[in-house]
Amino acid sequence: MATAVHLSSSERRTLLSGAPVTRILDGVDASKEVAVFGAVWINASPSTYVQRVKDIENFERGGGFRITIQDRGDATVIASKMLYASHYFWTALETRTLMPDASRGSGFWFITVNRSRSDGLSGFLGRLIRGRVRNEARKGTLAALTATKTSLEATAR
Repeated sequence: MATAVHLSSSERRTLLSGAPVTRILDGVDASKEVAVFGAVWINASPSTYVQRVKDIENFERGGGFRITIQDRGDATVIASKMLYASHYFWTALETRTLMPDASRGSGFWFITVNRSRSDGLSGFLGRLIRGRVRNEARKGTLAALTATKTSLEATAR
C-alpha cells in the first residue's frame, strides 16, 4: 500500500487505530475515470464476508453485476465487474482484498479499489463537476467501508 497508494503517516495511523481511510488514486484519465482506494481493519472472520458476498441476491442488486472470488489461503480477492446501461455510466471494476494480519490478531484488512468510467467528466462542464463526482465516490467508499466493518463486527460478537 505504501508504494502504490502513498498513504501519509496520518492516514497510516488512522488505519492502525481501526478507522477507515479512502483516497482518490492518480494515474487514470480524469476526463473519463474515477479510481478510489479504501481500507479498514475488520475484527471478524474473512469467511463471514465471503459467505455474505456469495449470497449475491441480498448483497448486491443489478443485472449487470458479475463477481469472481479467489481464495488463496493467505488472502482472498473478490473482483466485481459492473456494466451499466446508462447514458452517464459505462462500467466499473472493483477489487476487494481480505488479508489477515497475524500481528493484529483475529480479523483482516479489507482493501478495496474501485475504478469506474463514465461520460460527462470531460469538456467545460465536466471540469466543473469532476471534483464533486470524485468527492462523492470517495464518500461512498468511506460509507461502504464503515457499514461493512460495523455489520461484520456486530455479527462477530
